[in-house]
Amino acid sequence: MPYHVPSENLVLDTVKDLKKWVLPSLLSKSPTAAEINPLGAFITSVEPHPDILETEIAIRDVMPTHSDGASVFKWTVRAATAQEIEDRQPFQTFEEARVAMLEWINDFLSPFTMDAGDAEPLSWIKKEAAAKAYLAGTATTDQSDMIETEAAVDGEIPADLCAAIVAQGGLYTKVIAATTGLRRKTLKALEQASLPSEFTAILDGAKVQANAMMQQFSQEGQ
Repeated sequence: MPYHVPSENLVLDTVKDLKKWVLPSLLSKSPTAAEINPLGAFITSVEPHPDILETEIAIRDVMPTHSDGASVFKWTVRAATAQEIEDRQPFQTFEEARVAMLEWINDFLSPFTMDAGDAEPLSWIKKEAAAKAYLAGTATTDQSDMIETEAAVDGEIPADLCAAIVAQGGLYTKVIAATTGLRRKTLKALEQASLPSEFTAILDGAKVQANAMMQQFSQEGQ
């Protein structure tokens, strides 16, 4: 915690610095305001960070302002330079933006896969094909085994299980297709971008599109 000596326009960063400024014997291990104020030193505080626009930057003053027995670091708000705006973007490189995209796409898919493990969704399209074939009476031995094994575990009638798989599978297939298209579109845009602010704008736009897709698919799944 910095200390301020207004009479000397001096900031002391640590207790060690404070004790170098004054006789160490005069101070306790953790000096209090009651100890140091009579010596002309004050414990500093920092005023709350101001709300700023995306095009602004707040810089903490180097020297605190002393008034009414209190030394407070204040903020100076000014227009941010183009480089400062770029420097504070959440993704500075293509790779950072790409990884972030993959993470939120996984989050986007989670409502449709929340009851399944990591491996199970990989078999859903194959299972849907087996269910359709089973209902049509054209299932292979492997497809019949897949359906009947799952039905036996839960005590379901295989045909009822197939109907449920087909109903849910159609939605899942649409979700995967739309998500794949969005991922490819977003990745292509990221590859063509060069500035961190462009990465941010591309991902924000993709999230808006993903949210609209989510609402549509959720309604279809009800």
